[in-house]
Amino acid sequence: IGGIKECGKSKLLYATFCMTFNSIFSGNMSASAIFRLIQGNRCTLLIDETENLSNPERAMEFRTILLNGYKAGSKIYRVESNKLKQFRVLSFEPYSPKILANIRGLEDVLESRCIPFILKRTMNKQIGNVEINERDDKWQDIRDDLYVFALSNWKEIGKIYNNLINESDLSNRQWE
Repeated sequence: IGGIKECGKSKLLYATFCMTFNSIFSGNMSASAIFRLIQGNRCTLLIDETENLSNPERAMEFRTILLNGYKAGSKIYRVESNKLKQFRVLSFEPYSPKILANIRGLEDVLESRCIPFILKRTMNKQIGNVEINERDDKWQDIRDDLYVFALSNWKEIGKIYNNLINESDLSNRQWE
């Protein structure tokens, strides 16, 4: 999600947080926390203000997770030591739904693995000042409806997905 400041990027992330399964919303997360959260919780990851990744080493780790985590089946490998100071290689699967929000946009290769949404700031103060109350019962109702829909239609959705034919101008990663 991109757009100028105060256009609703964080608010959209927050509304998504209220509706999505097992979501985690943060503006500041380490790369190691991200791939462990995804591996352990299969969560929907919502990360705000991703332009704040100014530390080049941290940005590279974060970028690796995002570049590899857009498609099921990829792995990230890390070496960790146990209590006995013995090292072992662990694999992590970085695939999960992710939404990133920032002002500057994403670099070219990473953006090719994303579906961009650019927001515009509203001039209507009544709309712009709407606050999202995560305790509102409507969010649980929405999540329940989405769960029931997914559980009731997973076979049909899978069949449609697996039989898609590209009759568009999309190719390569855009089609993927």
